[in-house]
Amino acid sequence: MALQRTQLKLSQDDLAKKVGTAAPIIGRYEHGKIKPSIEIAKKKLQTNWK
Repeated sequence: MALQRTQLKLSQDDLAKKVGTAAPIIGRYEHGKIKPSIEIAKKKLQTNWK
């Protein structure tokens, strides 16, 4: 997730806003501490990271 996010020049905060969560949660996803919910995964796919 982090590699894709940085390739698109998105900060954790930018991505969090796009999928409706907080930046610290994105960090926890990226470090493997938690897994995204189905709803967050769907939003990520729907926004196509844009």
